[in-house]
Amino acid sequence: MPPNQLRFFSLLVQIIGNEGELHQNGILLFPNDFFDRLESKYELHNKFIMLLNEFNTTNDFPLHNGPRYDGKLIGHPMLGSRLIEFDEEQHFTPHRMKTIEVFGTELSFASDYESLFLIDHLRQCSLIKNRISHALTNVEFMDLQVTIQAIIEYVEMNDIHNNFIRETSGFRYSGGRLAQRAIYDLIKDLYHLIEPNFSQIIRFSLFEFEQAFNSPFNQCTDDQISNYVMKKLSKLS
Repeated sequence: MPPNQLRFFSLLVQIIGNEGELHQNGILLFPNDFFDRLESKYELHNKFIMLLNEFNTTNDFPLHNGPRYDGKLIGHPMLGSRLIEFDEEQHFTPHRMKTIEVFGTELSFASDYESLFLIDHLRQCSLIKNRISHALTNVEFMDLQVTIQAIIEYVEMNDIHNNFIRETSGFRYSGGRLAQRAIYDLIKDLYHLIEPNFSQIIRFSLFEFEQAFNSPFNQCTDDQISNYVMKKLSKLS
């Protein structure tokens, strides 16, 4: 786990204590009939397919393996069973913004995240983390089609190969990893719709802590982070 994520979950473990089981950094096993289950929710299935097409999928990603989760809480007496994610800079991309825009009515965190996407500092941090700060401006980065084309041209022109914007299964083109990450995040967002024993995902972002305490996350105190987390969780129980 990256240092910020490791710190967050070490504090979360202290908050949750022995109530329920908190599994960390695992692979989310998906039922083979994921699309069949989603298809029963006709409108959601159509939206999902629309996004795959808009992201130029090559239709070969191994969905059955599932994405990695940060945390999976099982059997907590107040919070139940649900996924818990800690999102850092690389997750705040135009691809991710598009998934939230399309599925916003299904996602309890949508309005909070939409407001974060408006922050110039966040955009710049995401550009840097995804290794494309020299290819795009803040404004361009929020335009999905401009971003996809600019990344392809930038990567191919500079022969760049890194884990943040490489081509990958399901999206075999330069910059495809950004699309895959957004789709995998969306799959985790929708997990409670196909697994009836799970409640909706809880998402924390590095930037919401920085906004709350006007300080970089690594300069927030343990007490500040813990109190913020407890307050947010109390609204869900």
